[in-house]
Amino acid sequence: MYTFKATLDAGGQSDHATSYAGLRSIAIAKVGGRNRIVLNGKPTFLLATLDQGYWPDGIYTAPTDAALKFDIRKTRDLGFNTIRKHIKVEPARWYYWADRIGLMVWQDMPALPTGSNDKLSATDKANFRAQVTAIVDQLKGETSIIGWIPFNEGWGQWSIPAAAELAAQIKQLDPSRLVDARSGANCCDMKGDPHAGDVYDVHDYQGPGLPSPDAQRAAIDGEHGGLTLGIPGHVWPNTPINPYGAVKDRAALNAGYVANTKVLLDKGMPKGMSGSVYTKITDVEGEHNGLYTYDRKVEKVDEAKVRTINQAVIRAGVQP
Repeated sequence: MYTFKATLDAGGQSDHATSYAGLRSIAIAKVGGRNRIVLNGKPTFLLATLDQGYWPDGIYTAPTDAALKFDIRKTRDLGFNTIRKHIKVEPARWYYWADRIGLMVWQDMPALPTGSNDKLSATDKANFRAQVTAIVDQLKGETSIIGWIPFNEGWGQWSIPAAAELAAQIKQLDPSRLVDARSGANCCDMKGDPHAGDVYDVHDYQGPGLPSPDAQRAAIDGEHGGLTLGIPGHVWPNTPINPYGAVKDRAALNAGYVANTKVLLDKGMPKGMSGSVYTKITDVEGEHNGLYTYDRKVEKVDEAKVRTINQAVIRAGVQP
């Protein structure tokens, strides 16, 4: 990251503006004979959380700038190096903090409605393509964004080839970043690998999934984990809870997180994986599988234990 300042002096008066810019590369390269994600030419494991960006006092809108910063800062404190920004585009200030704090970002496209695959009109599809272009144009100056995800689990994906088409559209707009043509090729509204983009991505709860790179793409687990623990007094009232991966207490959550992540170290690395996405950084209304409660008042895990296993995974990921 480089900070720069522009100053205008005229008529005995002076004005200035300060901004910043970042330089980095992200690509797929052969490492030890397998396709891996490389950051600035070096193999890198993108260890991410799923971040939906919901807030109990604003839903899609964070209450303060400090709140926007908090989620990103805590993700870094917990030892992750990447965020998957899930089905949401954030305000510019969020990406500013990701840039400044130093987290990489997988940027999802907001999804068309689930279950709409066979109901979409030609206009719906054209609007989606146009909005994808607008989002890429809007955000492609953000250094933290290292990849785009047009579809998740087939939500609103009208065909298997559609993911390949959108991947090609994005790559033409922005060849400097990776494209994950669809996250969760094995799930859910429309299963199927489009054989396109830069990564092959599976979802596995609790997982993690352990995909292998193919002849053209690196491999990641786009979602796994999801260990659920509600904290009384810190849950959204009167909502049905998705109980998958339930654990009995915080000790079990810690042990479960460490064991789940250790699988990446013991089995994912030997298969040549390049990344994973743990679900998730904070609870939301109907899901209590966050590392923090929805109100951000309770950290449900032992930060030191989580950071230790996370850093071990990232360190192992730089080895060929």
